[in-house]
Amino acid sequence: MNDSQIWIPAWPAFLAGLMVAVLFFAGLWWTVQAGLRSERPAVWFLLSWFGRMAMVVLVFWWVGGNDAHRWLSAAAGFLLAQLALRFWQRAAVARGR
Repeated sequence: MNDSQIWIPAWPAFLAGLMVAVLFFAGLWWTVQAGLRSERPAVWFLLSWFGRMAMVVLVFWWVGGNDAHRWLSAAAGFLLAQLALRFWQRAAVARGR
């Protein structure tokens, strides 16, 4: 098996990493909004943290399986989405949104 054949099955894992990162950070944004309005923000933040971490671990476990290439690909997708969302957020703040 050559290198390209090893990485071809990793593309779905990369896309899953991108999607789970978007859901992770959307959940974080929602938690901050709800936590700021709540009388008990610690409960919101703690439950949200457990839920978001469980989601990431389960998705990585599901798409990664026993293949290190898929695990790395999912992690790369997650990190790329994180960087893209940070860039987008900083640009939005600079524009005054």
